[in-house]
Amino acid sequence: MARAVLTHHQGPPGSAPLLQWVDVDALWLHQPWRVDPAMRALVAANLRAVLGGAAAAGVEIALVTWTFHTPELRRVVVDAAPPDCVVRWVQLVAAEEVWRARFEADGDRTGVDAFYERRYRVAQAEAEHADAVVDTSHSQVRAVAHRVHALMTELL
Repeated sequence: MARAVLTHHQGPPGSAPLLQWVDVDALWLHQPWRVDPAMRALVAANLRAVLGGAAAAGVEIALVTWTFHTPELRRVVVDAAPPDCVVRWVQLVAAEEVWRARFEADGDRTGVDAFYERRYRVAQAEAEHADAVVDTSHSQVRAVAHRVHALMTELL
């Protein structure tokens, strides 16, 4: 989805605000895999560095993607943002049957287990706190990317 938003944002230089995509999941790529205070601190420090560097380079919009399945995860992003940065939250949601089909179509996963089931339910509930919600259930990627892009510029 983020790649589609970036593609949608293309245009002649100077015609649109500079946009950078930051995928927080990529900041979790370490081995051996573990989630502990040291790794949480590492991800937060990396995110602060990336967002600070982007702001210093003139990036006007940082599209930060992550599965925000707890309020604490949103707080990580808010705390990592430079002090003068405005943070807006656009939550993508899907009906459960659509989510399950998409999840199971991902060849890297073995199926929906209790862990992912819980994450889905909490993320759906968290959507009520978002600045904007986009239901992706019956939409093509391009249409969702167009809507997310519009919301990014509207919410600024």
